[in-house]
Amino acid sequence: MSTADDPLCRNCRVSMQKGVVLEHVDNGKLTFPLWSPGDPPRKKFLGIPLGYGRNEGETIRVATWRCPRCGLLESYAAS
Repeated sequence: MSTADDPLCRNCRVSMQKGVVLEHVDNGKLTFPLWSPGDPPRKKFLGIPLGYGRNEGETIRVATWRCPRCGLLESYAAS
């Protein structure tokens, strides 16, 4: 449901719908994306790259809005 506080689509100029983009993790659970400042540290084991870690400090959950007309997605770090 859209409200007057929802952002307007920059293409269609209609109110966007708030939602989230869910992410799968290795064990099959769903998580919400988080925003973290800076570049993530590289994780390695015996010199073998294992992906990326998480920065220390504050993380902010990411909220995403979708245009019901054209499908444009806009994501914001909503505190």
